[in-house]
Amino acid sequence: PSSGLRLCSFLPIIAIFLLALISVIGIYYAGKALPFSTRASFYPATPLTTALQKMTDGRVFGLGSAELRANLATPIRMFDPSYYDPLHPKRYAQLVAYANDGVLPKVLDRSNVTIISDPVTDEATAFRRNRLFELLSVRHLVYKKEDAPIGGDTEWEDAFFSVVRHPAVPRAYVVGSYEVIDGDQPLLG
Repeated sequence: PSSGLRLCSFLPIIAIFLLALISVIGIYYAGKALPFSTRASFYPATPLTTALQKMTDGRVFGLGSAELRANLATPIRMFDPSYYDPLHPKRYAQLVAYANDGVLPKVLDRSNVTIISDPVTDEATAFRRNRLFELLSVRHLVYKKEDAPIGGDTEWEDAFFSVVRHPAVPRAYVVGSYEVIDGDQPLLG
């Protein structure tokens, strides 16, 4: 009878200890993984992202294995032209599809827009992609160090990545005259 009484007197202490232990572990892991965690827990600052965030005069596009996916670029406020909007205009999707393939598709394949990110392409594809970058105000191209073009206007580099300046038209500009062109092929040609 005395050992049963001893065990009963320790039950509240054991219950409180287990409840406290579970609470401490729960709070610790909640701080690491739940949505109210700090942004740095999910998107740690790297030298590349820090440098790109300082270059605010245009959009950024990563080529080859330096490609910046939309799920990385959007939360750290770098505007990537590959993922314009989940409900993007059909004309935008057609423009990107033409820049990728050189053909205006009758049916668009995917719901999201993806620009070819190969660092080396044939001359015609490179011309269309560069023209698209100019129209979309892409001013910063990110390359892996070994893929970067020789003699490019390098803005920033470290041991792994290189950011090259790319010419782009301004987002808004004034023209003296304009011409309205109807149809798809004259616009793309």
